Amino acid sequence: MTPDFVAAGAVDLCADVVARARAAGADEAEAYYKSSANRTVEARGGTLESATTATTRGVGLRVLVGGAMGYASGTDLDPDGRADLAEQAVRLARASAPDPARTLPDPAPVTIDDLAIYDPALPDLSLDAVLDLLTRTEQAAFAADERIDATHIERFGQAVEMIAIANSRGVALTTASTLCYISLSTIARQDGESERGYAGMVARTVAGLDPEGVGGRATQRAVAPLGGKPLATRRASVVFEPEIVAELLRVLAQALAGDAVQRGRSLFTDRPGGPPWLGSRIGSAAVELVDDGTLAGAPGTLPFDGEGGPTRATPLVQAGVLRGFLHSVESAQRAGAASTGNATRSSYRNPPEIGPTNLVLRPGVRSAAELIAGVDEGLYVVATRNVGGINPVSGDYSVGAAGRRIVGGELAEPVNGVTLAAPMLTLLANVRAVGSDFRWTSSQGGSPMVLIDDVTIGGR
Repeated sequence: MTPDFVAAGAVDLCADVVARARAAGADEAEAYYKSSANRTVEARGGTLESATTATTRGVGLRVLVGGAMGYASGTDLDPDGRADLAEQAVRLARASAPDPARTLPDPAPVTIDDLAIYDPALPDLSLDAVLDLLTRTEQAAFAADERIDATHIERFGQAVEMIAIANSRGVALTTASTLCYISLSTIARQDGESERGYAGMVARTVAGLDPEGVGGRATQRAVAPLGGKPLATRRASVVFEPEIVAELLRVLAQALAGDAVQRGRSLFTDRPGGPPWLGSRIGSAAVELVDDGTLAGAPGTLPFDGEGGPTRATPLVQAGVLRGFLHSVESAQRAGAASTGNATRSSYRNPPEIGPTNLVLRPGVRSAAELIAGVDEGLYVVATRNVGGINPVSGDYSVGAAGRRIVGGELAEPVNGVTLAAPMLTLLANVRAVGSDFRWTSSQGGSPMVLIDDVTIGGR
């Protein structure tokens, strides 16, 4: 399960690819190497159902010729393969239109130590240890409620990665990281009806996983709407689980990407004759949103981004006021700003694009119970499904929802088959309180629970 780190030689390999690109005619060049080893294990009832492993490594080469960009990638890292890669990238650049905003980053100080993103135990984690994690997850689900009839999928995944990058301006960096996750899908049955619940979590280390917590949440989400009926259509307060808030925030991050704003693909693109969005109020004072790629041990943390710029903490919304956008070097050049270290890559096969690192809605001081207790009449949402979707351009929010009704500050009857609809900015403006129960919900961020007032609940 150990990837081909070639730790000492990865930066040298990238530097050689860059040199070959310059020799082939590139004005500037950048080589990005990634090696990864992945494992996925599925089980049920403590019994292994499947285990798969995969290893990949390759280089992506970005070149600039007269302001035009070419990109090519490959897995043949022998000298002939590197030469072919360089020639292909330069050829593609010469066939592309020039753009003066396209550029590469200069070297900048990068903090490599103390990020806690590599778990030395993960590459050698035994299959028995994985099965124990999955068994504990399943047992916690069954123990949480007797209406859990079966588990559908128990899954563990891990990734061990090494990244290196070098460019013609002198950037030369490398880092290693690990990531793992567990997830569980459960089925609850009652009076001939059934509901499915899902929960999962990600962590940089095996010790950071909480199988009992995942099992309990999967059960809660299956049981909460069991036997539920639609409410009458109304406007009411809604308490959202962290995973549902995080889904909204991920789409909001798309709208906060600098290139999306510049291309008119964001609800935050300035309107002709209108005031600028930056500095305007887009949410209540309870909304504090930051993207921070430097948080120690967080699932999206790396010392540098996909083009070699240092990651950083970028305030996006402070006390409800829009304070910034996510930028790569190119989008920052267009905006007359500085890169925020948000050029992300999922693979060496693609050039960098703008995305969040650790997108965090900062927690408040109220517990989940206190948020619910503050609602006289409303809905506690544990699961959503796509209806109209969440649109980063129009800002529309429309999802199906299930959960429990809230009456007098207490959870009441189950609810199912309703829709929630509102403009995204209305939802943000109506945030009354943010909970204290923060958790990472994906490799790109996390959130606490949130209480939002005056949400349209469409039912019978």
